[in-house]
Amino acid sequence: MANPCMICLFVPVADATAAGKVEALIAKIGASLRKELGAVPCLHFASLALLPPRPGEQQGLPSLMFEWAIDAGIERGEFAAALVTHAAGTIGQLLDAADPDGLWTTGTPLQDYLEAHFDLAAGGVV
Repeated sequence: MANPCMICLFVPVADATAAGKVEALIAKIGASLRKELGAVPCLHFASLALLPPRPGEQQGLPSLMFEWAIDAGIERGEFAAALVTHAAGTIGQLLDAADPDGLWTTGTPLQDYLEAHFDLAAGGVV
């Protein structure tokens, strides 16, 4: 079996109110998100965090981070489709809470948003 690859999604939180909503939502839907992600066949590991503000950042706002270890060779679109199939509701809720007026809410389908904003983790291998 090939080494899994790491994909991340970072979503800057809009403001302090949104940060509080994200934190509460993570606690509320964590168990259902784990169950939904468990059904994604190419997924080996997932983490979700509200990262502290970057040092020296003027606004001092946190970022929502999703991190996934997936099968090597899985295309972004294939993984985004799997996430939408199994966990669109909870991922959408978290994106809404983090940035209520964000780009993804303007009618961009969730799968397109995910594909466009996925980031390969440094090193790319778990």
